[in-house]
Amino acid sequence: ELGTGTTYYEGLTLQSVPGNGESRNLFFVINDDGSGFNQSTRAHNQSTEDYTTDFVFTEVSTPDVVILTSVRQSGDHDLEIPETVEILGEQCKIVGFDNNLFKNNKDLWTISLPSTIEEMSNNKVFSGVVKGKGANASANSANYITTDLGATLAAGEDWSISLTIEDNGNNFNQWGSALIATGDAPMNSTYGKGFQLYLQAGGGLVVKTDVDSDANKLTNLTKGTKFRIDIVYTHSNTQLVVTATPLAAVAAAAARATNSLTVTQDMSDFSVVSHAIPEGVNITNLEVRKGTEPDPFEGCTNLLGITVDAGCEDYYVDEDTRTLYRTGGVELHELADEDKEEAIRTLGALIDNTKALMDVIAASVDATGKATEITLSATQDEDYYIWCNNPHVGGNDGAG
Repeated sequence: ELGTGTTYYEGLTLQSVPGNGESRNLFFVINDDGSGFNQSTRAHNQSTEDYTTDFVFTEVSTPDVVILTSVRQSGDHDLEIPETVEILGEQCKIVGFDNNLFKNNKDLWTISLPSTIEEMSNNKVFSGVVKGKGANASANSANYITTDLGATLAAGEDWSISLTIEDNGNNFNQWGSALIATGDAPMNSTYGKGFQLYLQAGGGLVVKTDVDSDANKLTNLTKGTKFRIDIVYTHSNTQLVVTATPLAAVAAAAARATNSLTVTQDMSDFSVVSHAIPEGVNITNLEVRKGTEPDPFEGCTNLLGITVDAGCEDYYVDEDTRTLYRTGGVELHELADEDKEEAIRTLGALIDNTKALMDVIAASVDATGKATEITLSATQDEDYYIWCNNPHVGGNDGAG
């Protein structure tokens, strides 16, 4: 095992080159600077493919996915982020961006997000998959599954958990299933200072806390239908908000047809969750976030429009309220008032013109520091004119 920052061997010299048919030993000498292994940072402007003319991104990539971490404006105010980008010959899926990527960007007017976007913040602490075990998991503790979150969700902080669930249409468990429960005992009768999402044999989804009751029934789920459940805890009022969203219609609808239930429940700290789900029922995406998800467009006061491509399971825009939400009803960003659009675009065009004119002037300055010739473009001519304070203009000496 290699320890980070340790040099195990230096200075290897190949003494002789074996001929054909002879044995060979190949040695690799590996040094690292102590900052970590297996990281790759690639700047997109090193690629030959310009996938957007609006911004230049820097990507931090794993083998086939990309997180956008910085941005440099290149002149346009309307940005469309594609689903994939080619980097060094590989098609990489764009799955998210850092929550400070667009912070305080006054030049961004509209943005279109692909269906592949999963994250617009960096507060996720766990992501994983849970596959059901056994024919009737709830009746056999050997089929219980425990998931270590790798972090503690504290009673005195906000957190959220989301689950995307698929089933084969055959089995929800004969006596019900525990989709998720706090702690390592998924089939307890009650959960003092905790919770359980109980899936009845018939498909009813029940939120169980410190009372063994089916009164907190959220909705009925249909076998064979992919659905998502979001659990948002707010510590200030000790409320659990649980939302169920069928995902079959996501591709066809911008908003989400959801069922939501709010339960007041004191919570204890926990770092593991457990499940009792049968084979054929799988949690294809279990995600845990600490804290309140930040506004990914904080300070973007001139942002007039956000479009989320159909099929995105994690975000949507409510056109009536002009607000960006994470699925589950978490409000993230309210767009600028439509009444501001004309003023924003007019002022933005003037600013762009000014920047372009400054570039023209800078390019025309000669060695003495004087501008030798300035020519206004058609659009600049609408906003500027040239005034020459020189008594010799038009004179016989040709000065001007």
